[in-house]
Amino acid sequence: MAEPPRAKLAAFDAALRRGTRMRWPASGTPGPDDRIETDPGTGDLLDLRHAPSRRFLGREPVHENLLIELVHPLADTQPAALRLGRVVYRAGNDRLLYQATRAVGSLTLVEATAERFVIDAALTLINPEIDLEHAGTHQLVGQIIIAR
Repeated sequence: MAEPPRAKLAAFDAALRRGTRMRWPASGTPGPDDRIETDPGTGDLLDLRHAPSRRFLGREPVHENLLIELVHPLADTQPAALRLGRVVYRAGNDRLLYQATRAVGSLTLVEATAERFVIDAALTLINPEIDLEHAGTHQLVGQIIIAR
């Protein structure tokens, strides 16, 4: 089965959820029917979403969601490599087609101004728990821009 087209990381809408972490299910890994819940935490949560319009694509779009826990609050960080906690990437349309909770790579804060944060990302999702497309590893590379 061919992998559906995926968005470039810069096309994702990015939000920063301060003082937030993901709540992991007791089973150890979120299942296809599990919502990703959050709790207060010491770090921040990057919430990136891409939901293209079917009207412009002419087909059923693939919705993507990437959640990244940062160990330390982004506002307290100087430009440097960021320490990651948990990562969850999910993609699908009317059903979950791909989910990975393991990633290798880096996030680097390259700019922190009064207006925005700019993060260079180079992540490879590995060992997906759900992979109905048989896509295997998946790379997410680009810049994440978050307004303050």
